[in-house]
Amino acid sequence: MRRVILAAASILTAFLLQNSVLWTFSPLDVVPNLLLIVTVTYGLTCGKRIGMLIGAVCGILSDTFIGDGGLGFYMLIYIYAGALCGVFHGFIYSEEQLFPVVMIGLCDFAFGGYVYVFRFLIRGRLDMMSYVTGTIMPEVVFTVFAAILFYPLIYGLDRHLILTKKRRTSSFV
Repeated sequence: MRRVILAAASILTAFLLQNSVLWTFSPLDVVPNLLLIVTVTYGLTCGKRIGMLIGAVCGILSDTFIGDGGLGFYMLIYIYAGALCGVFHGFIYSEEQLFPVVMIGLCDFAFGGYVYVFRFLIRGRLDMMSYVTGTIMPEVVFTVFAAILFYPLIYGLDRHLILTKKRRTSSFV
């Protein structure tokens, strides 16, 4: 139950920071994708199903409050990111931070490409390089720097709850 509350608090905090506070400090009109950081973190730490579930919740939030293309546009990419990172669930070590940050950067680049293809390319806006250099790459850089800060925080809190639960259950035996 505590892990569910932590996941909900992580999603809500990331959503509020990403869509209100960080926009006031955005120098290039891009903000880090904190919802993607939460999705990838839970995908890597908890597995494919939880990553997809967290991705679905983050996507529904994005579609409902930000998206202009209907329900499901952002949800699809967040679910795919959670599923992809969930595949690597058993292959990372707890001390390692490089692989999760690289995965967050790759998922954010794919996220930007997905948005470009389905928001701009289909409408005939073919200037891909200006979108990549002006929007996608600055967002990837900001997201990677934010991941360096937020990934250990979310991961550490989740591990702390797991260890606390193990200690409580082992004391009854």
